[in-house]
Amino acid sequence: MTKDQKIEKLPAAPNDTTRGDVLHRAGKAAAGLVPFAGAALSEVLDHAIRAPAEKRMEAWLELVEETVNKLIEEVEDLTPQSLGESDAFTTAVISTTRAAMLTERRDKLEILQSALHTTGTGFILDEVLRNTFLATIERYTPEHVLLLHRCSDLETLLDAFRRYKASPSADVGDDKGKEYVQIEFMVPWLLTEVAADVAKELYSDLHRDRFCQGSEGFAYSFYPGRGIPVSTSRGKEFLRFVFGPLGIPTDWSQKR
Repeated sequence: MTKDQKIEKLPAAPNDTTRGDVLHRAGKAAAGLVPFAGAALSEVLDHAIRAPAEKRMEAWLELVEETVNKLIEEVEDLTPQSLGESDAFTTAVISTTRAAMLTERRDKLEILQSALHTTGTGFILDEVLRNTFLATIERYTPEHVLLLHRCSDLETLLDAFRRYKASPSADVGDDKGKEYVQIEFMVPWLLTEVAADVAKELYSDLHRDRFCQGSEGFAYSFYPGRGIPVSTSRGKEFLRFVFGPLGIPTDWSQKR
C-alpha cells in the first residue's frame, strides 16, 4: 500500500438500538405494571439508569474509536476490518467494554484503553495468559496498577525504603549490619495515596496473582543493597500487556 492510499478510519459511533436499550425498555415495562407507582418508577429508570449508562457507553466508544484510528496510523496495512477479524482484539474489546461500564474513573478507562491498544498492535502473548490478564484488569483498580509499577521500579523502592527507615517505627537490618525490611512494613510507603491497610490489601492481591514477591503474611524482605525489584517476571509482563513495551507513561504514573 502506498503512502497516498489512505485507509478509511472509523466514523463516529452509531446510535442504533442496543441490547441495553432493550433491557431498559423491559425495565420500564415492568415498572409500569406496579400499581400507582409505575409512572414514577419509569421516570426513576430514565434518570438513574439510562442516562448515566448511555453517557458511560458513549464516552467509552469514543475511546475505542480513538484507539482504532491510532492503530490504523501506527500499524502498516491495518484496517478496521482486519482488526474485527482478530479474535484477540475482539475479546479485548468485549472485556474492556464490560469493565468500562462498571467504572466512572478516567484513570481506569485509560488503563483499559491502553490494554486495548497493546492488543491491537499484535502484542504476542499466550491466549490463556492474555485472557487471564484481561480478567485481572477488569477487577483491578488504578491503585493496583500503580503499586505494581512502583514495585517494578528500583529507584521508587529505594526511595520508599529511605523514607520508611527514617520513620520512628522503622525496623530495618539485623545484628550483622545488613539492611532489609519486610515488604509488609514498606508497602504503605510505596503507596501513600491510600490508607496503610488499603495499601497492604492491594499488595496482597498482587502477591496472590503472582505479580509480586511474598508469601503468607508477606514474609518477604526487600534488601536495598541487592538491587532487585519486588515485582516478578509475571508482574512485569502484565505491565507490558497493559502499557506496551515502552512501559507505563510517566504522565500517568506521576499525576496520581
